[in-house]
Formats: sequence, C-alpha cells, structure tokens
Amino acid sequence: MTHTIGTEAIKKGTGKSWQEWVRFFDGIEAGELSHKEIAQKAYGHGAPGTRISVPMYQKAPGKVALSVQHEKLESTEQVEHWRAYWKELLSQVS
Repeated sequence: MTHTIGTEAIKKGTGKSWQEWVRFFDGIEAGELSHKEIAQKAYGHGAPGTRISVPMYQKAPGKVALSVQHEKLESTEQVEHWRAYWKELLSQVS
C-alpha cells in the first residue's frame, strides 16, 4: 500500500525540508547504496546492531495505534536513553 504525504508533513516529522533530504541523499550517493546503508547514514546516531520495528494498526476509522519495539540494546542505560528518545519523537506525531 502506498500513502502520499505532503512536503509540509515531511518537514514537521523530520525537521528537514524535502529539498534538504534530496540534497542529503544526492550527497551520500544514495542511488549506489542499499536501504540499510542509507538508513545508517540518515540515522547514524542510532545504536548499531539493534533492531527497530514499528507495528501499526487501525483502532477505529481515522485512528491508528503504533508502538516502537527497539530490540537488542546492550544495557539498562541504553534502554532508558532510547525509551526517552522514542517517547519524545512519538509525542510530535499527531
């Protein structure tokens, strides 16, 4: 399924405009990289070797629930750091 999204939503959700993302991807030569390599460059601040999944489902018409599962973190400190990070990020999505 494909869902279109406006450039304003991209700016709001990522903090970067569509043009900034295009320049970034051109700068890293994204056309020559795998999806994993692109993600590592775009979100390089993440915890290497961990796995992130974001399950979503429709609760009711017009309402969607989602959660973040961040697995393979090495320590309690990492868990707490990433819990706070995801909580803050998700609070911006509405």
